[in-house]
Amino acid sequence: MDGGCLDIWLEERLSESSIRVLSCYEGYINSFSNTFSIKFEEPEIKTEHEEKQIRNAIGYIPKQQISICGWANTIFPAFEAIMKKYGGYLKIPVGAEKEVFEKLKGHWFKIKYKHKVATIVMSGYYHLIDVEFVAKYFNEKSDDEERELFDFKSIFSDFLKKDFYKNRESSINEHPTHIEKRKFICKNCDLEATVYGEMYYDHGCHNYIATFTCSQCNNLFEHLISEMRWPDLKSPIEYDLIKDIVCMNCGSEKVIVWNKNEDKCPKCNSDIAYEIVGTIQLKV
Repeated sequence: MDGGCLDIWLEERLSESSIRVLSCYEGYINSFSNTFSIKFEEPEIKTEHEEKQIRNAIGYIPKQQISICGWANTIFPAFEAIMKKYGGYLKIPVGAEKEVFEKLKGHWFKIKYKHKVATIVMSGYYHLIDVEFVAKYFNEKSDDEERELFDFKSIFSDFLKKDFYKNRESSINEHPTHIEKRKFICKNCDLEATVYGEMYYDHGCHNYIATFTCSQCNNLFEHLISEMRWPDLKSPIEYDLIKDIVCMNCGSEKVIVWNKNEDKCPKCNSDIAYEIVGTIQLKV
């Protein structure tokens, strides 16, 4: 396969934050491969028989489809990176023989379909394969350097860069010494979280902090996003973005920056409001 379009099927619909991250990822991949594209669609499952096979195979009926087009040497490393972050199964219209599949690690499922288009009956099969299978079959020759190139950690800096560097250019003394203590409450699903919902500088720990959501457990939490470097006593303090952030609730690496002005409830995707419940002192 030189190139084409394939789909990832996810159990749940993507949040606005996740779509924003994937759009950023699309731009990042296109910085070195200008044929890469991502679209977000509804999975097309035509018959109850097909639906039953899918449920028996992977345990759920997919609600979200990520359609990706590009060259094979680009889309398969991207599939691996996206599925590591968001889970799901890759739908491929053809595959190797059963004997080849069974020699590889990972899970794969053969789904048969039969449906009518106008007066023509269409029948055939496709495979649903997990991320381990993608890595071992399609990306078996990929090395650590190539995987790092496609990994989401590579775009983490790009995703936060605009706000982070804008804040970093300001003098430390220009950052607020007090901020609102905000309690976010979703009236639709009762999710509650006490977070700021924006990036800010904490004078106490001398670092920048942002709000994140976890796509694994839907938790909202705050986390340091910078690390302080002080080359020597004569040099000014420098800040860089950190690379690894995990959910403070479940430990998952599937975390996404969340902002109160752009994003919705991470649990049900409804509008979410907050009330001011106090003040947080950032500098004594």
